[in-house]
Amino acid sequence: MQLNLINPQQTIVQKSLRQKRAELRIETLELEAQKRAQKRSIKKVPKFLTEQQMKQLIDLAKKKKGRHANRNVIMIMMAYHFGLRVSELCNMKWRHVNLEDQVITIERLKEGRHRSDILTGEQLRRLKRLKRQPGKAGEYVFLSQEGAPVHRRHFHRIISNLGKEAGFPFAISPHTLRHSCGYKLANDGRPTRDIQAYLGHAQINNTVLYTELSPNRLKGIWRD
Repeated sequence: MQLNLINPQQTIVQKSLRQKRAELRIETLELEAQKRAQKRSIKKVPKFLTEQQMKQLIDLAKKKKGRHANRNVIMIMMAYHFGLRVSELCNMKWRHVNLEDQVITIERLKEGRHRSDILTGEQLRRLKRLKRQPGKAGEYVFLSQEGAPVHRRHFHRIISNLGKEAGFPFAISPHTLRHSCGYKLANDGRPTRDIQAYLGHAQINNTVLYTELSPNRLKGIWRD
């Protein structure tokens, strides 16, 4: 009868190798997790327009002539004033707008909270004028020449062309208007949580970018 004798030294070596492989695997997983976390934490600083630049953009849009001139102005004003995403703006329906009570209901995307807000006097007048235009009695507020909702790419082109004409130092898009709203609120000293609610951010990490950019966020800590 042949006995299979186990070499204790060989067993120890095998256990040691398995343990080292397991430790190496854990270290690899930890490094991969750290890299993913670093990528998530690195945020591109958003480009925005100052209040003066936004006024310049709106004034430039007001000088334009044509059938859709008023539509374009009110789209720019509302995108900036309410910090709207381009899809939220282009998909806005007349049922969201109460012209009698001067109230707008903003239906946020990306799990953001819906909210109601007050229209300014100029916004109200321009929306009433828009609704009186022939062919504007449809479901959507902002319509194209064909009577369909304004496409996001078309609005992007409008904003991009105006930005070039204004001579801004960087290319702008509809989302630049949303960033400009967030920056203005932060520069006005609004609490971060309030800005988060106003812009409909599901995560506050997206909101703190504006407060970090604001030069007024630490104003008043030292007094003479």
